[in-house]
Amino acid sequence: MHSVDYEISDHFYNRAKHRVGLPKRGVSRLVKNALYEGIYVDYLDPTSKLYKLMKSFTNKHTRSDRFAVYYRQYMILFEHPNIAVTILYAPDSIVKCANEYYKRRTDNGCNTAKSLS
Repeated sequence: MHSVDYEISDHFYNRAKHRVGLPKRGVSRLVKNALYEGIYVDYLDPTSKLYKLMKSFTNKHTRSDRFAVYYRQYMILFEHPNIAVTILYAPDSIVKCANEYYKRRTDNGCNTAKSLS
């Protein structure tokens, strides 16, 4: 997990207000929770279905200095070091896989990297 020190860009505030409908304090809470509880693309098993779906989706929107976190039906893109850049709606295929991942992680009691086929 990345450190919880973060910044939020003006672009992110505008996108979060428009797409999620959150006020500024809610946006800050969303980013903090995403960093704590979100699914990081880089920490998934590269052979899993969720990794492949998230990687193909984020490759369209990221550069080498950015990383993506899935949190509550959204893909949040960050620039190093932890600057929230934008928030995007995650496609249904990612949402479905991520829900299965969360369920399995809760059932097993740990952050597992099993394949999601």
